[in-house]
Amino acid sequence: DYPEHMDCGDRPMPGSTRPSTTKTTTTTTTTTTTTTTSLTTDPTITTGGSTTAHFTTSTSNNEGTTTTIAMTTSTEGPGPTGSYPGMPKKVIGMYILLADDTEDGYHTDSDTWEPLLYPYQQTGANLLFFTFINPETMEVPISFKKLAATRGKNTEGAVPADTLIIFAIGGYAYSQHPNPWDWLTTKEKAEAMAVKVAHWRADYGIDGIDLDIEAGAGSNQIAGPNMVHFIRKLKSFHPDFIVSQPTYG
Repeated sequence: DYPEHMDCGDRPMPGSTRPSTTKTTTTTTTTTTTTTTSLTTDPTITTGGSTTAHFTTSTSNNEGTTTTIAMTTSTEGPGPTGSYPGMPKKVIGMYILLADDTEDGYHTDSDTWEPLLYPYQQTGANLLFFTFINPETMEVPISFKKLAATRGKNTEGAVPADTLIIFAIGGYAYSQHPNPWDWLTTKEKAEAMAVKVAHWRADYGIDGIDLDIEAGAGSNQIAGPNMVHFIRKLKSFHPDFIVSQPTYG
């Protein structure tokens, strides 16, 4: 906005070190307050040294008014690369195809091979999308678990320590079948799935998920609103958890 429309108080005007010309007036009001804090159980996750809880604080003053403030607190432990940094400002990402329930030998529960990154995948990207989780089962493939566990290890084909890991859900084929995604048919199912997915950070050390819902399941009108419920619930546990979604070019 224009500088003259800004109220910066005693701070410098935007874009300069000039002092503000706005005079401030401070009014002090003395009240007597009583504060009570209660811990709700909707729900609390405690896994891998990580605890997330919801608090509700009610405050009453001497005028008889009551204010209720909902707060979410999180005591996250550090991830494989330290704290969770979120999406980098500049991203070069690669989709790494690790599981497909339509291909023999590469099903979600296949334990017959060891996934390894090629050197160009190790050095050419700072974010890897592991593809794809079947939205019908929402079970993390064994191959995902194996490769995620290599991050930061000095072994052949391992994920570099400073590379982010995103678990991708869906894709084109899984948007054709199943259609619709059952957990996106009601708010209750969407939020219940969010509780399950919220454990993936502690269980597998990942940085986020990619919601690759495309034409088919993504064309259902019920999918959009329930996806919002899913994301809101998930973010209530991990506000810094990356949630991405591809868009058509």
